[in-house]
Amino acid sequence: MNLADKLSLSRVAFAPIFVCLYLVFYKTGSFIGFITIYLLLIIAELTDYFDGSVARKRNIVSDMGKLLDPFCDTILQISIFLCFVVSGKMFAIFFLLLMYREFGMLFIRMLCIKNGVAVAARKSGKAKTVLFIFTCFWTLTIDVLSLSSVGTVLANNISNLGSIILGMQYAMKVFFILCVIASYV
Repeated sequence: MNLADKLSLSRVAFAPIFVCLYLVFYKTGSFIGFITIYLLLIIAELTDYFDGSVARKRNIVSDMGKLLDPFCDTILQISIFLCFVVSGKMFAIFFLLLMYREFGMLFIRMLCIKNGVAVAARKSGKAKTVLFIFTCFWTLTIDVLSLSSVGTVLANNISNLGSIILGMQYAMKVFFILCVIASYV
């Protein structure tokens, strides 16, 4: 297994760690906890950038890597979205629709492999991934703002901070809808 594949697989390792930390910090309302998982997500997403970069730079692009990268992305994203369902930020039906799509893609990839074809992520899949990542960071930003002492200070000094956070929450729901739509396009 080459370095690019190891970087991809690290996202699978990040997924259960993220879920456990999110659920603990959500339950305790820990600002520092949410900052920690925010940083963890940044590191995980950087591995997504670097796995492809390393593979191209070292000329180690492989069929295994072409399959592993989108698989690892999906494991991490679905894990994060599950956290958002548990915390009430994402509707369960959106999560189910995303799961159905991912199982469908897994089935299609298995059929292609059976016929000797490795289906790599396409540009549209990469755009979907960027939207998913943006939505995850947007949602975590709302959590961080809601829990931060900075948010409390701002709320005392800016009468409409609550309105700003509410607006961000509405936008978050729109982003979740866009994620579902992008998954099926």
